[in-house]
Parts: sequence; structure tokens; C-alpha cells
Amino acid sequence: MKADRALKTGAILALLFAAALSWAWVIESRLARGPGLRDISEYLDNRRALITGDVRITAAGDWGMGQTLREGDLALWVPAWAGRIEPGDIVLWGRENSIAAGRVVSTENGRFLAAGDSGGNPYPVEGREILGVVVGVIYRR
Repeated sequence: MKADRALKTGAILALLFAAALSWAWVIESRLARGPGLRDISEYLDNRRALITGDVRITAAGDWGMGQTLREGDLALWVPAWAGRIEPGDIVLWGRENSIAAGRVVSTENGRFLAAGDSGGNPYPVEGREILGVVVGVIYRR
């Protein structure tokens, strides 16, 4: 009876060990492959770089963002719901077949005032025009 119990315990431990090894292999292979990752090496002089699929890349125009984001830099941004945007965020918005960016200076009832970091008067942006929030910059200087 003790031998049967020891055999069953050993079999269960062996199965648990095999399951743990299998899960470790699955997790390692997913991390190595990078589920949802895109190669953006072309933007970085062919240096190996991966980015999650949620992050979008847009070349900056003359958006008046001073040193923060100059024309030709690459803005890394994620889609954002207007209700989550706060003053200080840099947002991208689309209007009349063009894209612009600015730093939110105030919000009120789903409308925003955004301005470039290089000064100038803020301009109104409707919440429905917001494409997303800038989360990083690849400088092309």
C-alpha cells in the first residue's frame, strides 16, 4: 500500500514537473518571438528595435513643439480616449486630412486647448479629433 502511494506521488510530481517545463518553454518562446511586436529597425539606422503593436509612429511636421518634437522626428503615440487626456499631455489630432500635435493646456467638456511648446496662442481641439497621446520620440537630429 505504501509502495502504491509512493508510486502515485512520484507520478504526480513527474507530471507537475513536466507541466512546469512545458509552461516555461511556452513563455520563453513567446518572449523570444515577441507576440504583438513589430520591427522598427528601419527608423533607427537598422539597429534592432521592437515595439508593441499598440504604439503608432508618425513623422512630425512643423507643429511648433520646439525642442520637444521637431519636424522630421518620429512621434510614438498610442490611441487614447479623450476622457483620459489631461493638461500636460502631448496629443495628436487629425483635421482636414492633416495631423497636428500640441500640448494640452486645458480641458473642458470634451474640448481641449492645445499649444506648441515654442509659444503662440492655444488652439481649440474637439475630443473627436484626437488620435492619441504621444508616449515617446525618436529624435532624427
